[in-house]
Formats: sequence, C-alpha cells, structure tokens
Amino acid sequence: MVFRVPEGTIKIDANQYAGNDEITWLIFPDSLVEIGYGAFKDCPKIEGVTWGAGISEIRDEAFMRCPSLKELNMPSTVKRIGFAAFMDCKSLTYIEFEDNDYIDIDDSAFRNCPSLTYAILPNGLKKIGRSVFCGCTRLNHLFIPETVEVIDDFAFINCDLEDFEFPDSVVSIGKSSFTGSNLKNVVISNSLITINEEAFSNCSRLKDVTIEDSVTAFGSAAFFYCDILENVYIGDSVEIIPKDAFRACNKLNNVYIGSSVKIIDFGAFWGCPIEGLILPDSIEQIGKHAFAYGSFSSLSIPSAVTIIDNAAFSKCSNLETVTIGCSVEVLGKHVFDNCYSLKEVTFKSSAIRKIGAYVFRHCKNLKRINVPSCVMDKYKSLLPKYLHKKLVGF
Repeated sequence: MVFRVPEGTIKIDANQYAGNDEITWLIFPDSLVEIGYGAFKDCPKIEGVTWGAGISEIRDEAFMRCPSLKELNMPSTVKRIGFAAFMDCKSLTYIEFEDNDYIDIDDSAFRNCPSLTYAILPNGLKKIGRSVFCGCTRLNHLFIPETVEVIDDFAFINCDLEDFEFPDSVVSIGKSSFTGSNLKNVVISNSLITINEEAFSNCSRLKDVTIEDSVTAFGSAAFFYCDILENVYIGDSVEIIPKDAFRACNKLNNVYIGSSVKIIDFGAFWGCPIEGLILPDSIEQIGKHAFAYGSFSSLSIPSAVTIIDNAAFSKCSNLETVTIGCSVEVLGKHVFDNCYSLKEVTFKSSAIRKIGAYVFRHCKNLKRINVPSCVMDKYKSLLPKYLHKKLVGF
C-alpha cells in the first residue's frame, strides 16, 4: 500500500505508525516538518520514501528496523537525523544526501545496515556521530565532505572500506572508529590533531600508514594487530608513542619515528619484526616490551634516554651489537633477555644506578661488555658475577 500523508500535516507523532504491516511506500507532503520518535519503527514492508519539500527533522528510531527499505535520497531541507533513526534496516543499500548548509546526523543513525554499500554524505556535515555506520559490513563506497571535523567513536567499525581519503578538515578520529575495516592505506591529513585509542586496530588489509606532522598525539593500540602492516611513518610532532600502538603488527619491518618523540610506551612495537631500527635523539624513555621480538641486528640508544624498562628489547633474536647512551640511569629486568645473537654491548653511561635481574639472560653469544673505566666497580656491583669476566673498560 502506498500511503500519502495528508497535505497540511506538520508533524507525525511518536510511534504513530509503528508496526504497520501494510505500508510499502511513503509519500510526504511539503507541509511536513518533523517525523516523530519511532513513527515508522518496525514497519516490515516499507521499501521507499518520497520526501516533501519541508522536512527538517527525523527523530530518534523513526525508521528503525524497517527491513524492506532499500534506498534513501535525503533532501537539503533535513537538518537533523536522530539517534538510530535508520538502524537495523537490513535491505538498505544506498544513501545520498543533497548538500546542506548545516545537518546533524546523530549516533547510530545507520548502524547495523549490513547491505549498505554506498553512502554520500552532505556538505554542511561537521561530525560523523558515534557508531553511525557501525556494522555496515558491506560499506565500501563513501564520500565524506570537506566540512567534517570529527569522526566519532566506532563510526565505521567493521565496514568494508578499502580506499579512504581523509578530508583536510578532519581534526579528530575517535576510539575504534575504523576497527576491523578493510583499509589498505591510511594517510592522515595535515589538519588532523588527534587519533584516539584503537582507531585503526584489527585492520587486516592495512599495509601503509603515514601520520603527518600535524598530529600531536594518538591513542593506545591505535594500530594494534594490523597483521599485514609493513610501513609506518610517524611525523615530527608526536611526543609519545603510546601503549600497544603497533603491537602484534607482525609484518611491520619499516618504521620512521619522528624527531619529537620522547617516550615509547609499553608494548608500542611488541611483536613487530622491525629491521634497521633508528631511534631519534629526542627519546628519553623506552617502556616495557617496547620493541620485543624486533628483527634489527644493531641498536643505538640515544644520549637523552634515562630509562629502559623491563624486557624492552627481549627476544630480539637478530640483535648482535648494542650501544647504550651516556644518560641511561636505569636498565630494567630482562631488557635483552633471549637476545641469543647478541655479541657486544657498549655502555657509555657513567650515571647508571640500577640494572635489573636477568638483563642478559640467555644471551649465549655475548662476548664483551664495554663500560667506562671510571665506573667499572659500579657496573660490577650491578651485574651478576658470571658477567664480570666479559667487562672491558675504555
């Protein structure tokens, strides 16, 4: 049944037609301004809508769980789409918005629309709300206008996006916003300031990441378990590489770390087979398990580093030579544990005050530990006796 809402109607009330099992198509008059909460929720046969020229607001859950709805062409008059307005519309494949001077698309508006493949968002949109396209597992064509500034938490989780270009207007990417998507390359625009935690975690097709110099911070586990990620460029404005940032990216072998990074936090590159690791002079602290399981053969710790925490370089099986900078005060437990190719270590620090237990455990090929002669006795007091014969002063 084609249902024409009577001319002169300004508002459709909350739940007014919810559960109607006869309507197949809706035609709205130009007088209609607002569609109320849940107005057409759970209408199993609605396939499409003809919008009037006056529609402005589609309230929360207005068309939620309309399983036959296929396409939406939204007019420029629409200023707000409410929470979960089109959530769980299982047959919805296509959404297109006319450009707008302003529009608000609320959280979960199109959540769990598994047939959705194509979405064109309008100029005038400033924020993509929380979970707006979460669970739209076939969404692979997406246009985001230059007006968007914020992509909120979980916005595109588990979407089929492969190629995606961030507009220069975007300044913030929310928590888990692209988790589980099919992105292949990520280039973070020059305007972007913040990437929140787990933003790109579990992106199983992601190979290249470029974080431009505009980015000052990104969240923990931002790229966790991107299991074919190979190349990462971290720009020169980032000061902290956070906890688990690239953990379990087990193909990551090429990393550029920007010149402002001061702290590499817990597990930041744990399980990454990085080759040719170069740490910038700005580094001051290296966290627990930061580079565990790395594939580099040599390592130079910059002179600004004061703390190397527990197991920071454990199980780096190719590591042969290490030079530790002149400011290191604390070497945690198990720092080079199971680095069984390690042959020579040079300590330049006269400020050393603590070396943790088992720091060179299972380093069966370690032949020489070079230390400043002026503090030889200090190193002897900090290292176990079986290593004393390997100490050489300079």
